[in-house]
Amino acid sequence: AKWEPKTDLRETSTEPVLYDTITDMKAKMGSNYPCALIMEQGIENYTDEQLDETLLAVPGMEATKTITSKGKIAMCTSMTPQGIVACDDGIFISAYCHTHKHNSVIYYMDFEGKLISTITLSSKSHVGGLAYDPVNSVLWVSEKKNGETYLAALNISTIQAYSDKKGSKPIKYDQFVNLDGIKVASYVTYNEGAIWAGEFTYDEKGELREYQIRDKGILDGSSDYAIKTD
Repeated sequence: AKWEPKTDLRETSTEPVLYDTITDMKAKMGSNYPCALIMEQGIENYTDEQLDETLLAVPGMEATKTITSKGKIAMCTSMTPQGIVACDDGIFISAYCHTHKHNSVIYYMDFEGKLISTITLSSKSHVGGLAYDPVNSVLWVSEKKNGETYLAALNISTIQAYSDKKGSKPIKYDQFVNLDGIKVASYVTYNEGAIWAGEFTYDEKGELREYQIRDKGILDGSSDYAIKTD
C-alpha cells in the first residue's frame, strides 16, 4: 500500500483497534484462524475475565506520532508492529511504516499498558529484532544501512531521558555495530553475555549467529559461531 488513512489524532494512540476483550478476539478470529489453536492451548487454564485483566493494547495502531524523511512531524496510520521485549520496568515494541513514508519507532510502555514514550528512530528500517541486555541495561535494535546489517544500542538511561514531547526528534544511538557474516538481523535475542541474531529467508536456509558483548556492554560485531536454520 502507498496510501494511509487520514487521522485527526496528534499524539500516538493507545486504545485497541481490533479487540477489546478475549471473548471479542475469539469471536472475530474464528475456529479456522491459524492462530486460534495456539491461542487456546496457551490460555486454556484461565477464564476470559482473568485474561481480560492482563490484556495490553499495542500502541499506535490507529496513529503514531513520528517524522517524515524530511524531518517533519507527522502522524503515521500504517505502523506495523515487529519486535517485542521486556526490561526491568517496561515493555518495548518496535514498528515500521508499511508505506515507507515515515520513520520507524519503538513504543515504550509500562507493565500496566501506559505509554511512556514513542521513540522515533533515525531510519525507516524494518526493526524486526529487539533484545535487552539486563547486565548492562541496553536495548538492542536491528538496523540496515547502505545494504549492510547493524545492531544499534540504546542505553536505558538514554531512553529514559528521551521525550516524544519535544518534536519527535530521532533518538541518538549509543552504539551502531556492523554485523559480520549475516545478511539481515530478522530477529535477535540476548543470552549469557551475547546477542544472537538470525536471518529469515524465503528461498534458502538462514543462519543464527552469536555476537559477544565485551567490557562495559560493547558489542563485538565479528562472529565465529553460527547455526544453520531451516
